[in-house]
Amino acid sequence: IHAVGPKYRDGSAAEKALLASAYTSALQLADDAGLESIAFPAISTGIYGFPPNKAVPVVHAAITAFTPRNLKRCLLVYRSEESAVLAREASEK
Repeated sequence: IHAVGPKYRDGSAAEKALLASAYTSALQLADDAGLESIAFPAISTGIYGFPPNKAVPVVHAAITAFTPRNLKRCLLVYRSEESAVLAREASEK
């Protein structure tokens, strides 16, 4: 499953919705394929410039809003310890 996220401009070009859609679409494809687990890199936070502190809440919301039939596990792989800390904090809220 290949997911492409948006290039971050200034936050006013629907970047958050596009990022959420990238995750949701990949989750749906994985679930439809009968997969039980999926792992994601931090989509768009590298060369596409999406700030991790803005991406993490979007990713967390997209994943928690998804209702799977088959998926049981979703792994998130972050580029830095700072991003991983942000993700842990988001999941504890």
